[in-house]
Amino acid sequence: MIEKVLKLYLVGVIGWLGWNIAKNTKPADLLPAKQSGLHIVKAPRPQAVVAGQPLLMYVEAHSSRSDELHYQWYFNKIPIPGAEGPTLTLFNFQKGNEGYYSVVIRGARESIQSPLVLVGIDQNVTSPSPRSAASTWQQAGPFDSVPGR
Repeated sequence: MIEKVLKLYLVGVIGWLGWNIAKNTKPADLLPAKQSGLHIVKAPRPQAVVAGQPLLMYVEAHSSRSDELHYQWYFNKIPIPGAEGPTLTLFNFQKGNEGYYSVVIRGARESIQSPLVLVGIDQNVTSPSPRSAASTWQQAGPFDSVPGR
């Protein structure tokens, strides 16, 4: 008997809540909030880079005012000279490049900073050194321009 009363009570409460929400909610309230002004669509992500390989970071931003956007990348909160586009590329990532990266995007009236992301050396992978690659080539035998010999 108590279970029936509880079930009826729950059905009544849930029914009232549903009716109240439906009665007092406008369709526009159910839509996601619109982004206003300048916002980041795709932020840079943390990475582990193989030493000696390139680091590639990217940010995508949007301004509802159709402003021209200006970018400045930062390494450990210090501006990186010449890094002024939506993409940051470091061609020979080394231990000294490990740290926190971010980008500031400026429009005509406002600016926004991406979150700091940690980039480090991938300790699980090592690049072959040029010396070890050369010794492997020499161990393969003499070079012959005719296939199969």
